[in-house]
Amino acid sequence: MAVLKKPSKAASDPTKLKALAVQEQMIKDGVESVAQSLVAIRDQSLFAAKGYIDFTSYCKSELNFSSSWVSRQISAAETKKRISESCDAAVVSKLPMNERQLRELGDVNDKDLPAVLEEAIELASEKNSNVTASVLSKAKKKVRPESFATTPPSSSKGSLPNGQQDDGLDDVERRAKEIITDRLRSLRLQFSNLLASEQAAPHIKALEEIAASA
Repeated sequence: MAVLKKPSKAASDPTKLKALAVQEQMIKDGVESVAQSLVAIRDQSLFAAKGYIDFTSYCKSELNFSSSWVSRQISAAETKKRISESCDAAVVSKLPMNERQLRELGDVNDKDLPAVLEEAIELASEKNSNVTASVLSKAKKKVRPESFATTPPSSSKGSLPNGQQDDGLDDVERRAKEIITDRLRSLRLQFSNLLASEQAAPHIKALEEIAASA
């Protein structure tokens, strides 16, 4: 895939070049949050200082980062920020959050985050273990079983080797189902956060009026 660049004259902003150099050095040095530097480069369009017209092309060409990896890192950083804003500092200090753990919490809304984290700490304490992604998954299901509980497979479906269940789907269909499920979880999170915000009231009222007139 061709890398998209602007004409060279567009890459002449010394201020952006300097800011970009700072962020790139932080990424190379492995500073605590590479994601923060990536977010700065993306949100401030610093990639344009080197002639790129989009963030993805810049990451692939200059940093050798795939778009999926970058998305995971940025998503993890955004989740970490939500945790720091929603949860008590004492709770946060007990959680050595890596990208895998943060990914597990990505679909938990702000309101439920404190309860999920406290439950995860309690579950880990009972087993004298660390708060892993697996522990966080169990905590999510315990706090919000209606949202995160796994639906047991139907007994009418056949069995596969090693205890796997036959869901009647081929690999492509199964992957499509996973993608759709992840997207629905993301939309559910966005909707939950919207309902919890003060700005939601006029939107909810408008929806109620539309429903009433239907």
